Amino acid sequence: MKETNTLNVYKGPESIKDYFDPDTAPPLPLVEVPASLNPYYGDGVRIFAKMMSMHPANNVKCMPALNLLEKSIEPNVTKTVVEYSSGSTVLSMSLVGRALYGLDDIRAFLSNKTSVAKIRLMQLFGINITLFGGPSQPEPLDERGGIRAAQRLGSETSEALNPNQYENENNWKSHVRWTGPQILRQLPEINLICAGMGTSGTMTGLGTFFKDAKPSVYRLGVCTAAGDRVPGPRSYALLGPVTFPWKSSVDHVEEVGSYESYRLSLELTRNGLVCGPSSGFNLKGLYQHIDKQKADGNLSKLAGPDGLINCVFLCCDLPYQYVDEYFDKLDASCFPSINNEELLKVDLYRYDEKWEWEASKALQTYFHVNEDQMSELVRRAQETCTCEVPKLSAALGPRDTASTAILDLRQPKDFIQGRLPNSVNLPLALPGIASPFSDPSNLSRLWTELDRAFADPANVISELASKDTLVVCYDGDSARVAASVMRAKGFAANSLRGGLEGLIKMLSTPRTCAKAEAEQQTTWLQLCEAQSAPAAASSSELTKPQQAAVIGENGVSAISKRSFDCSNPVWGLAHQDCQHMSDVGFGSMGKNSDGDNGVIWVGDDGHTTFTFTNRAEVDECMTVVVWLHTPDYVSSFVNVRQPYVTWSLPNHGDSVTVSMAPGISGAFAALHRHVTVLRDGQVFNTWGEWSTGPHATVDVSREPRMDGNRMEIETGGGCRANMDRCVFKCRHGNRCGLSGEWYLENCEAGSQPGNPHSGFDNLGNHSGGCGGYENGGHVKVDFHD
Repeated sequence: MKETNTLNVYKGPESIKDYFDPDTAPPLPLVEVPASLNPYYGDGVRIFAKMMSMHPANNVKCMPALNLLEKSIEPNVTKTVVEYSSGSTVLSMSLVGRALYGLDDIRAFLSNKTSVAKIRLMQLFGINITLFGGPSQPEPLDERGGIRAAQRLGSETSEALNPNQYENENNWKSHVRWTGPQILRQLPEINLICAGMGTSGTMTGLGTFFKDAKPSVYRLGVCTAAGDRVPGPRSYALLGPVTFPWKSSVDHVEEVGSYESYRLSLELTRNGLVCGPSSGFNLKGLYQHIDKQKADGNLSKLAGPDGLINCVFLCCDLPYQYVDEYFDKLDASCFPSINNEELLKVDLYRYDEKWEWEASKALQTYFHVNEDQMSELVRRAQETCTCEVPKLSAALGPRDTASTAILDLRQPKDFIQGRLPNSVNLPLALPGIASPFSDPSNLSRLWTELDRAFADPANVISELASKDTLVVCYDGDSARVAASVMRAKGFAANSLRGGLEGLIKMLSTPRTCAKAEAEQQTTWLQLCEAQSAPAAASSSELTKPQQAAVIGENGVSAISKRSFDCSNPVWGLAHQDCQHMSDVGFGSMGKNSDGDNGVIWVGDDGHTTFTFTNRAEVDECMTVVVWLHTPDYVSSFVNVRQPYVTWSLPNHGDSVTVSMAPGISGAFAALHRHVTVLRDGQVFNTWGEWSTGPHATVDVSREPRMDGNRMEIETGGGCRANMDRCVFKCRHGNRCGLSGEWYLENCEAGSQPGNPHSGFDNLGNHSGGCGGYENGGHVKVDFHD
């Protein structure tokens, strides 16, 4: 007999062979079951688990596999090993065959009712699989079954070997050779041995060994209850054709059902003895027999001289390949519940931190940043500790519309109020709710909608199909989920970490650039650089015209074309729109005040508010211009005064809200890109005129020859003005001149809610148009193509 390797270290060219050799390796552990799992501990019963699962092959079948192949393989002849096996035997043969004999062609014949987990496990170990229909445990002599098919293949050629665990005595003799002697050396005081019976090899070998080595040991076999199934063992009826001398090797046979087998193996595993269902099966058989002996008053007959009853049962394999079966056999009360279980069906795609971008990287890649406007934005935000998305949007422009896009997941209202350049809206993120990573219901909803949206290319926003897309939302987390889904569907997508709220919060939080540099806050450093740029020079308001109006033969103002310096556009005005204003003849850009200046400012906190929205579908780019009346010029002359607001609305759906003080009057227009020149100092397009206060009035002004774009106005009182209703027109000819020859068409007093006025004067004072927002209120203005 070889010397036992007590240190469990294997070296040299025979290391794997020695590792598998039971004569070289230390004996497999024999562990007493804790009293919590031994209901008979008070009766003097001690129960030990023989951990056959601790062999290198992790199952009891490694002993037969070693013995069968050692006695059957012909060196340089055998090329193939084929065995009908549900898993453990052929798996052990594959390991032994390769490690000890260099055989790669190991074939398993098995039932088509074998679990997918077991089949995948065998594939993992490189076993070639052939499935057979019929009973899951065929009789060894059934010519229609897989057992006989394996025998036939083994007899066809000398190169193929069928060890045949069902008939080959080297199966059960392996336990005489190794398993029995180990147990007896470890526990000489053993009184009972218990094992399940499938091929009956284990119990035949153990029973035969103890009959000779210690005849007093009670030999208990366990079979499955009729009509039930546990992986490995068979029913008593199916043992009938087995030729091994199993009947003379057992003193009694118990029959056990599957439920208790799985339940007890679960308890063993949770208490540190990790084992599969056949192990619980063996333990339950032992329990049943002790119960019967105790009930009959015969328990003491099993005791040794010390009065204790030392029982050994075999733990045959591990539970992992049977995980699904545990949940099929046992009810839910046997398992802890899963928190957030709904997430098992959603959020199934991978994430990568490389797809979540900091603001500085996103700004540089997807936007053209107007450093002057960004500098002013940072300055104002830190002064007031507030900032808004519309103000941020005005400082940004699209970098490359052909190859990049922005996907905004915010709700339509927020998207319209602060739309980023080159963006499209997919309103799936919800404001004011918990992050999808802390709210499972939100994640489930969001992921399901995203997965559905991007599953069918026909339903995906076409602008994103071939573009590098930045996904934005409120806090960044919904966008992170979207980027994961989009990447899985083949889209190039990244998300903005922290979202727009995080970016706005960062802009609005006072901190020093020195601290940002110390902390390597790259996003903040970039904005610090922008903030250090020279501040935009404030344009002085033109209080007097630099050139007098010349009245021509038709009474038309002939004021010359002006221009101005556009190197530092004001907040909210894109550089290209500023340049357009200068090119067509404006004398100045707007003030664009972001706080109450007592007249007109950007914001929604004033006495009267107007929201101007870009509704153009084709001629999309536009600039909103809002100006105040002066006594010496009519409302349409804009080259001799500084507008109060000039705000870029580059995309369909963009909007800006402007506040107006009470008791003033003025005009507004959308300056479209197709406008190439001011006509006689006037906005040669459709414009609107308004007044505020107790007799507030608004109307559309359009001279007949103007190539004017459509405008829609609606007051809070429900009055509407458009190209045909409450619209300013000339009474004679194409030009009204300064003589007051104009009128309001289809705007009779009382003709619709909110228009009680009649008449109109040349300075926009109360006398005509749509009311309904007297003494404060809101007016909506939509600019169209």
